[in-house]
Amino acid sequence: MKKFRFELIGCLHLLAWLGQVFQLPAQVPFSDSFTAGTLNPGWTLQSPNPDSSYRLTGSNLTITASWNLGGSDLYSGTEFAAPRLFQPVDPSLDWILETEVAFAPGDNYQGAGLLLAATNGLFNSQNNFSRVAERAFYPNAGGNVIRSEGAYVAYSSGLSYLRVQKIGTNYTGWFSADGINWTLNGTGTDPNPWPFLGLFVIRYPWDGAPVDSTAAFSYFKVTVTSPPSSPLTNYVPVSLAPVANAVNHRMVNTPIGLQVLGGVPFNLLPTTGNNSWDAIGNTAVGDTSTQVMNLPVRIYGATAVDTLINTSWGNSGTLVPLTFTCSDGTSYAFNLSPGGEIRDWLNNVYVNSLSDFAVASEVYSNVAASDLATPARIDMQHIPLPAAFSTRVLTNINLTDNGVTGNSDSAYSHSISAQRAFVYGITVAAPPVVLNIAPAAGSVLLSWKTNLIGFNLLSSTNLVSGNWATNANAPAIIGGQFVATNAVSFQPHFYRLEHN
Repeated sequence: MKKFRFELIGCLHLLAWLGQVFQLPAQVPFSDSFTAGTLNPGWTLQSPNPDSSYRLTGSNLTITASWNLGGSDLYSGTEFAAPRLFQPVDPSLDWILETEVAFAPGDNYQGAGLLLAATNGLFNSQNNFSRVAERAFYPNAGGNVIRSEGAYVAYSSGLSYLRVQKIGTNYTGWFSADGINWTLNGTGTDPNPWPFLGLFVIRYPWDGAPVDSTAAFSYFKVTVTSPPSSPLTNYVPVSLAPVANAVNHRMVNTPIGLQVLGGVPFNLLPTTGNNSWDAIGNTAVGDTSTQVMNLPVRIYGATAVDTLINTSWGNSGTLVPLTFTCSDGTSYAFNLSPGGEIRDWLNNVYVNSLSDFAVASEVYSNVAASDLATPARIDMQHIPLPAAFSTRVLTNINLTDNGVTGNSDSAYSHSISAQRAFVYGITVAAPPVVLNIAPAAGSVLLSWKTNLIGFNLLSSTNLVSGNWATNANAPAIIGGQFVATNAVSFQPHFYRLEHN
């Protein structure tokens, strides 16, 4: 059985992963179905117009923006008295925000939707917020309209679904009348580090009509696409070098080296050699056989795996299975499905969209995916692992491609239209493995968490010799830590944790 070592040398406090460690703490937002009798205490409600109101009905949150007392607007030409509901979010996180709202505006300057903000207090400037998605009635925008990160378009339904995805400083918006069939509305870049997100309702009586805006929100859903697995998350980019076999440099228009995508770091191989794994890398023209990527990793306590994978098959019925295996044989299989977690997108020839926004998102578009200068896309997938992996060593990640499935032309086996899977990057998330050392009254205390199951403390007096022995003093359990006490010696001592 292989052994995995995590070392502490001298008096260093070392996070010793077999790879580079990245720590990304985050303030994680929450979803709400608005079915409780009171608002979640994580929300902050602002209603500068005292005539505005809200109520929880048991099935939704109804917010009313009053026309009275000067109105309830969010516009520098009038005032910032619209009611809004906020919760905090770490601006470094990437997320997908979605809501359902029953709202049928029929008078001028009524609106309701999703809001990003610089403060959860009172606004005094247009720069304090972004009305990123909205269902509205604006005569100067076309009357009954809707928008989600794009331009206002005509829309008459009284039920609206709004969705916005954030990736870094890039935003993409969709709207829907049924929550199933979505229309892409627009994309944009916003460098503002918004620390709050939420809902708003607007009514300003430019028309002089004594009419309120009342919108009923059925849910507020946040899917964090760069979620921390613990208050301190380590990310270990796994090199694809052991398995890279691309016959062509499939990723030639993207950055190389360390890249943080969706809050997750990836180590992308240089384009001077094979920089990815693809299912046709070792096949002959016309070969439709199953191809397997077997990537070795050695990471303890993995909680999730993030991947950069796309396909070029044009067939919506083919799955790409991923299998994660531990040192004791424990395994977990996750199927990537076309249109669900991965897609085909080739210069607008194949344009099947992603449906599972909780798992996948686009990170690169218009990259050359072969020796042809043909635009393609790369999608990122986030795959949580079962709890059983938290006390084991993840040793292998396998991807199985079951061969060309929808095109009988053998010439396609080595072209951009080959129906195969391509892997560009893999990163594993896991909590840190830490060995602590501290002096204590003529002794040295070595400690590590008791949830690090299967680790032994080894010691040596000479790093060059390679002779390591189990530490003579067995550890005790004190406050959730294994603690070993060794006498201070004038002879150098070196310590490490070894997983059997």
